[in-house]
Amino acid sequence: MRQIKIPSWLNSLPANAYLNSAEMVKLFGYSEKTSASHLAKTGAIPKPTRQCLGSFHKNLMWKVAEVRAFIKKIS
Repeated sequence: MRQIKIPSWLNSLPANAYLNSAEMVKLFGYSEKTSASHLAKTGAIPKPTRQCLGSFHKNLMWKVAEVRAFIKKIS
């Protein structure tokens, strides 16, 4: 598991805001080609808070408060 610190931009967001898959992958330092759903299944990032079902893709969303708690837990 990667060691990261909570960045200032994440601290400035309200706790009830959401991050998308691309933001989560970038936040945890993985390549943009890495699948956020795979990272969540392996425990490298937290499980998504909600899924926005589209026609083909599932858009995964993470609540900022839960992301902060996950980072504190692994640090």
